Amino acid sequence: MSDLTGSLASFDLRQVLGFLAETAATGELAVNADHASGRVLFQDGSVGYATTAIGGDTVQELDALVERYGAGGFDASALNQEPVTLEEVLREQLTEVLHSLDDLESGSFSFTSSPDASGREAIDVFEVDELLHDVDVRTEEWRKIREVVPANDTVYQLVPSLPGHTADVRLSAPLWALVAALGAGGSVTALADSLDVYEFHAAVKVADLVEEGLLQPAGDWANSELNADAAWDEAADDSAADRLRELVDDWEAVDEPTDQWQADLEALAEPEVPRVEPTTEPVTFSKQDLSREERDEMIRNMGRGIFPS
Repeated sequence: MSDLTGSLASFDLRQVLGFLAETAATGELAVNADHASGRVLFQDGSVGYATTAIGGDTVQELDALVERYGAGGFDASALNQEPVTLEEVLREQLTEVLHSLDDLESGSFSFTSSPDASGREAIDVFEVDELLHDVDVRTEEWRKIREVVPANDTVYQLVPSLPGHTADVRLSAPLWALVAALGAGGSVTALADSLDVYEFHAAVKVADLVEEGLLQPAGDWANSELNADAAWDEAADDSAADRLRELVDDWEAVDEPTDQWQADLEALAEPEVPRVEPTTEPVTFSKQDLSREERDEMIRNMGRGIFPS
C-alpha cells in the first residue's frame, strides 16, 4: 500500500521530490502519465537510482548497473572514449530520467516507503537540489540543440561535398562511430538505439556535425550541390521558374525522382522552340480557273520558288 499518492495536476514533480527530501524519506516513488513513466529510489531523502523502464524491477536494474561499473572505469558508450565511474553513470541516468519527467503536467504519483529500498548496504546517493540543477542545465542544452536539430526523428545524411574551401575533415573515434552508424541516413532516435546511448548524447554529436556542415536533412535537395538556384536562373521565364519550384517540392516529398519528374525537368531545361505558322490563308485553285498551258506554267514557276500572288 502506498504511503503517499497524488495528482501531478495538483503537485508538480519538483514539489513531490522536495517533500520527500525534506522528510528524509526512504522508499520508491512511482510516476505515471500518458506519455512517460518512471521510478525513483530514495534513501534518507537522497536519490539513489531512477529509471523509465517499464515493467522491470528497480532494485535488480540497480544491481546490474553496479555489477557492470562497480569494479572500475568502463567505456560508457561508443561516443565516449574516456573511462567512467559508477557515480558518473548514475548521475547521468538520474539527470536523464528526471529531465524526461520534469515537465509532466498530468498523471499521478505514489510513494511506497521501505526501510531498505535499494536492497544494498551502501549506495551512491545524490541530493535532490543538485539533481534538479542538472535537469535545468540539461533543459538549456536541449534548447540549444533544438536550434540546430528541430526533432529527434528527423533523418540526416552526409553532405555530398565538403563545405566551402574545406580540404579535409578529421573525425575522432566517437564521431566516426556515429558516422558509421548513420550509414545512408538516420535520426537521433535511431542513432541512440544503434549506439546504445541516450538521445541527448546522440543529438549533441549530430548538432555538432550539422553546424560543421557535414550533415544535412535527408532529401534536402536545395542545400546540396544540385541546388535549385542554378536551375531557377536557367528557367526561360517566371512561369517556368514557378513550375521548377513545384518540381523541387515534389522531389522533397519522395525518396527518388519519378520518370515523369525527370521528363518535366528536362523539358524546362530545354524549352521547346515555338513554331511560326503562316499568317495568310493558303491559295487554292480549281482546274476550271486555268487553261492547260497556264497550269503547266504555274507548276514550273512553283518549282522555281515563284508562287502566284
